[in-house]
Amino acid sequence: MEYKEPKRTFEDTGFVNPAESYYVKLENIVNSKNQNLKTMVDKSRYFSIFAPRQSGKTTFFKGFARDLEKDPEYIFILLSFEDFSELRTQEFYTSIEEEMYSQLIDRLKQINCPQIDSAADYLKTHRLRNSRSFKLILRKLNEIIKQKKIVIFIDEFDGIPKQEIFSFLTTLRKLYQEYKDKDNKALYSVGIVGIRNVAKLSVKGVSPFNIADHIELTSFNLKNIRDLYGQYTKETNQPFTEEAMQKVFEETGGQPWLVSRLANILTKKIKPETVDPITLEDVNKAIDILLNEPNDHFENLLEKLSIYKNTFFEIAYNNIVYDPNDSEQSWLRQYGLMKHIDKKTFIANEIYRKRFCSEKILQDHIDELSKPKPHIFLCHAKEDINHVRHIYERLKNAGFHPWLDEMDILPGQNWNLEIQKAINKTDFALIFLSEISVAKRGYVNKEIKWAIDRQSEKLDDDIFLVPVKIEECEMPQSLSCFQAVDLHGLEGVERIIRTIKSQFKKNNQTILPSAINQKKKIFISYCNEDEQWLEMLLPYLEPLEYEEIEYWYDKQNQLNNDWDTEIQNAVEDSQIFICLISKNYLVSEFIRKKELPEILNKNKEGRLIIPVIVTQCAWKTLPWLKKLQMFPKDSVPLNKKNEEEQEEILINIVNDIGEILC
Repeated sequence: MEYKEPKRTFEDTGFVNPAESYYVKLENIVNSKNQNLKTMVDKSRYFSIFAPRQSGKTTFFKGFARDLEKDPEYIFILLSFEDFSELRTQEFYTSIEEEMYSQLIDRLKQINCPQIDSAADYLKTHRLRNSRSFKLILRKLNEIIKQKKIVIFIDEFDGIPKQEIFSFLTTLRKLYQEYKDKDNKALYSVGIVGIRNVAKLSVKGVSPFNIADHIELTSFNLKNIRDLYGQYTKETNQPFTEEAMQKVFEETGGQPWLVSRLANILTKKIKPETVDPITLEDVNKAIDILLNEPNDHFENLLEKLSIYKNTFFEIAYNNIVYDPNDSEQSWLRQYGLMKHIDKKTFIANEIYRKRFCSEKILQDHIDELSKPKPHIFLCHAKEDINHVRHIYERLKNAGFHPWLDEMDILPGQNWNLEIQKAINKTDFALIFLSEISVAKRGYVNKEIKWAIDRQSEKLDDDIFLVPVKIEECEMPQSLSCFQAVDLHGLEGVERIIRTIKSQFKKNNQTILPSAINQKKKIFISYCNEDEQWLEMLLPYLEPLEYEEIEYWYDKQNQLNNDWDTEIQNAVEDSQIFICLISKNYLVSEFIRKKELPEILNKNKEGRLIIPVIVTQCAWKTLPWLKKLQMFPKDSVPLNKKNEEEQEEILINIVNDIGEILC
């Protein structure tokens, strides 16, 4: 037999059109009640379709649509939200209108609907503006068109604008509930296609679409691969040996893109334009080419893998039990990188294992674990703690160092001091916003002000402060210029992780000259009459000089004529202020009018004051002192302590300073 030019191709770039590409139907796609997709539509069900990326979901979806249109009773409308994520509400519904109206009228013409003119006239005068108008228009069409079953399928649902997730899904839910027991339904059936099980999507703490059925697409089985490759053999006379097809199945696990990509390599690079059989040896060569070639499929998966790398390698090298509630496993599964059989987890197929678990990648991962990790401060209202705990765990699993007060402040530790330590160490600040936190005053606002001040010290394109919306709420005016992340969106946490990784990498690659020369500084505020206590403190501060931490006090610059400016500059440059509190200190006019106002202003910005009571005084009468952690912690002045106790107290103070600034 002679080789014949193929009429179709193996599609490895997107949607499979059976007229142009080899195609097999997936079988046994059923819900938990063993009902197939056609049965679910016939029974007027609302459902979601789960499948990993590039797994053939869109091809399956459109194939089903073609079959459904053979029944003239159905009005099938296909929408895609693929490019909708950045649209405003009005733009989103206008885009739906353009697709839905034209498909509806075309279908009514195709089935010779008697009410087509009435339906067209109505649509000309009624615009889609929001979820409410979407519902009202479907209700009216239900009255106009007598014999019909409107079915809407939505592909790439995860592209929906985040602000519309809740209202749109809730509208579908209401339409289902309203017409559930009626024969004449405004919206007969809905199919939502995306990488998530929409029925489990929680928005604002509730699931707006939990009336939905759910089905999951399977990969190709060995029979599917035989059928797919057999179509090529029928057209060209070039066969695949049984061993070759079994090897393709074993290595790909039936992943549709991998199956098609290997077929292209085999028929175009290994044995092109010949009737010589494609053998097991040929498949091994094709796998080597695939593993080493650059392609978007691997690049896209590698981007997702970087977020969940720790869990991925645990699955690859350890016996990890499958946990359906583990968010890391869930996302790896949804991106097609892992599978589970019974209670065990596995890498989805051997090609992914070889491509993403090579010795080099594993060594790079090990090296990465030894590198510095970003510290992330989580600012939140106490009422939002349940949401923030979840993000805390996700950031930890991503290999970061998040800081959350309830997790990281130990019993007995000073709250304000520990928060200040975390603030001074952090590389990023996540500001969690909700209707409650936006309306609150107090410590949350103080932390926000501090974060804004820190952001102002960065370069214009640096990212430090990230507002995170727990729910839809009004942005505080002070944060309005910062792009927020919506947690109630479909990939909110992933966007945070990608942003932090990118900026932290940039931070570590760029060392600014100003940062090299900038030293950390401690300002010592005291009254001249208490100089003996200053002299006692100074030797304990000297070891900090090894960490390039300076300390400033007035005796260092007695020759400077512009004394007020000198103090202002020292206060401005200092991160910590040690105040030696005594009766003399409290009555000093110079301290009260010159030093203290500057120090207290810096404290409002988040800089730390350490008050040390050196002699008996009425410090409790001053509001600014009452709210601070006093040293000694029992509030007994240093002059009432013995020498050993004094030494221990001063050492503890310096150790705390070292933890904050080092």
